[in-house]
Amino acid sequence: MDLLSKEIGAVPRMLETGMPRGRDLHRGSISATAFGNGLSLHTVDVIDLEDFTTEILMPASLSICFLLNGGVAMGSGEEQFTLGSVDGATAAPEGGYFSLAQPGKFWRKAEKGRRLRAAVVVVSPEWLSDRGAESSTVAEALNSRPTSHGSWNLSPREILLAEQLLQPPQFEPFLHNLLLESRTMEAMLLDLSTETGQAILARLATQADLVTFNGTEAQLDALSLDIAHLSGLNPAIVLTQVSAFGGPKRPGGGQRKGFDEVLQAATGVMHRLKRENTPPEEYAHYGTIDAATGVWGAVAAVAGLLQANTTGKGGQVGTSLAAGAAAVQMPFLWASERAGTAPDPAGAMPPRSAIAGRIEGDDYVSPDGKREPLARYPDLRARLALGVTDDAHATGFIRHADHPAGTVELVTQCAIRCREAPLVAVGDPSKYGSDTRDVLTRLGMSESEIGDAFSSRAVAESWPDHERFLPD
Repeated sequence: MDLLSKEIGAVPRMLETGMPRGRDLHRGSISATAFGNGLSLHTVDVIDLEDFTTEILMPASLSICFLLNGGVAMGSGEEQFTLGSVDGATAAPEGGYFSLAQPGKFWRKAEKGRRLRAAVVVVSPEWLSDRGAESSTVAEALNSRPTSHGSWNLSPREILLAEQLLQPPQFEPFLHNLLLESRTMEAMLLDLSTETGQAILARLATQADLVTFNGTEAQLDALSLDIAHLSGLNPAIVLTQVSAFGGPKRPGGGQRKGFDEVLQAATGVMHRLKRENTPPEEYAHYGTIDAATGVWGAVAAVAGLLQANTTGKGGQVGTSLAAGAAAVQMPFLWASERAGTAPDPAGAMPPRSAIAGRIEGDDYVSPDGKREPLARYPDLRARLALGVTDDAHATGFIRHADHPAGTVELVTQCAIRCREAPLVAVGDPSKYGSDTRDVLTRLGMSESEIGDAFSSRAVAESWPDHERFLPD
């Protein structure tokens, strides 16, 4: 409640009297992230240490809760709403909503020893109304009653989304918000080489602010995703293109294809950052140019959206791996009278062992000379459970027999031992195309139109003649 009060400007009140001051009420973590006026995300993973009830004055709002573990009893006035298990029994993940048409008192009842692990999205009626006709209809329906609530069983995709919201990578705040907002994306399969596919694209473009594309100029033109065509459908739309060799001049190198390692070789990154007295090789196996280029692509998209918001006209923006490769090498490209010229590539970097240590036999030797034994996979596998472990609190390996790469064994998603909380396998991500039918319905297409689109193979819910997550 203290965290919620920072977002809405109200002060929570403890309803019980006689509660000792200074006593911890719960143990765990709570966070809040504001994405804009009237939209915020709250995550909570706590165990209540006392029996108590708190009350706070809430503005008119809609709260959508994704409860993964434990339970919560809450309400407004005489209206009570329970999610999950409040009696200690194990319950399946559950979703729920609670709305207030007018400002009112909102309370939550805590019970000693009860677990609460959930992600909660809070939106204002104004935020809903600004999102278009469909969201405005939702706002009107919620405002028709003083309070309303409901619940549903979370789908595997919703569980995965909530887990990612509760445990996101710890980036700096701007990237952290960008990551969380991108988790709500849906996947549809649309064949743009068909007339029906182009007609659906036109419907999408009229409602979209941004189109992102990873490919060449020729592919843009062939798929009618070029800015001239998109602007005819929606003058304010922004097209963000990320290519391999593209630049501000068209066509230039925008028709050439490539990926991280190709650009590392073509732009000298492999040579500049190679080990001493060794041939050039891939630098860093977790991405050198592509990761940074993705960030710059996002910055380009934001710049385009700011322009569209200011002028009412969109346009094409973008970046490329070639531009990213040039940017990461800026420290080596300068020259001035005072500082002199940039260092020679061969002597610009210290030996890699001086930065990241080295392997000697069965030991890892850190840069300061400290030795530590290496953990070998067979030893780990012998010590830990294989498969879905009988002890839900222990770490282990999970065998994925239907993985696109074949049968693989991976450490569980949370590779630690937990004293109080079980490990939870959050399930596989949604398959490409799994949201196709829902998206078409929201575009206003009738059941017969949707059926015709599927029959003509202009749209699909999975790759044609293929049941895996990705095609071979």
